[in-house]
Amino acid sequence: MNESEISNLTSAMLLAKPNGDNYKKKVADAVKHIHSHCDVPKNTVAIVLGSGLGAFASRVKVYHSFKTSEIPHFPTPSVEGHGGRVTFGTLGDRPVALIEGRVHLYEGWPVEWVTFYVEILRQLGIKVLILTNSAGGINPDFNVGDLCLIRDHINFMFETRLNRYGMEPRLRHVGFYDKDLSEVIYRTANECKITLRQGVYAGVKGPCYETKAEIRMLQACGADLVGMSTVPEVVAANFHHMRVAAVSLVTNKATGISECKLSHDDVKKTAESAREKFDYFLEMVINKHLAW
Repeated sequence: MNESEISNLTSAMLLAKPNGDNYKKKVADAVKHIHSHCDVPKNTVAIVLGSGLGAFASRVKVYHSFKTSEIPHFPTPSVEGHGGRVTFGTLGDRPVALIEGRVHLYEGWPVEWVTFYVEILRQLGIKVLILTNSAGGINPDFNVGDLCLIRDHINFMFETRLNRYGMEPRLRHVGFYDKDLSEVIYRTANECKITLRQGVYAGVKGPCYETKAEIRMLQACGADLVGMSTVPEVVAANFHHMRVAAVSLVTNKATGISECKLSHDDVKKTAESAREKFDYFLEMVINKHLAW
């Protein structure tokens, strides 16, 4: 991003703490804009494409694709590897909505905007959400390039949409990840002869990669993976009774698990090298096994 774009983004974030009614209006504006350009079938499956995983969009027959900047109030990603598009189309016979890239808490966005797309999907009537991300492997048995089904998470971001605007009930016991949907994903991996790990994802705020001491702490807490996304969106979607599943691509070994210096460039390179396997697997999940 150039200096002007960074300045505009910073200004937007400083103004990005709406009150409840104002926030609902912004969601409604975005939904109205989407509806004015395309219909969204109720059996649409929404897929969030994480860092470096946006190439999957090439497999979709597109009937409308928006730049995020074209949708009113929609936050635009600034991190490389996040495409900044919202695409509607079909994968085989299944209608899909692709969120190509996301914004993060570590970019300075309040949680309302990190989860803004979830509110839009909900208002569009979409009930199934599959999230993907790139993550660091904490479990020593996980290898770079592995796919991992998230069975649970630890929220070290300490922020959720439930903290805002009197969203009730806040205090309830939930299983965030839909068991049946997760089993479909796991079964698909077996049928495709793809090794799919299972584990607990630790969501941290960033923006720095974790220290060795922090990774030791996360290990002691039972985490198998660590990343800087996904958890706020999962919590928001679950609150709205959406069926949610999430898959991580292990793009690096976490600090202390490997002595290699971590960089975002390495994350993107690993995502690119795993592209064919990831894209094939996700297409099989959507097109062959989601019979709703």
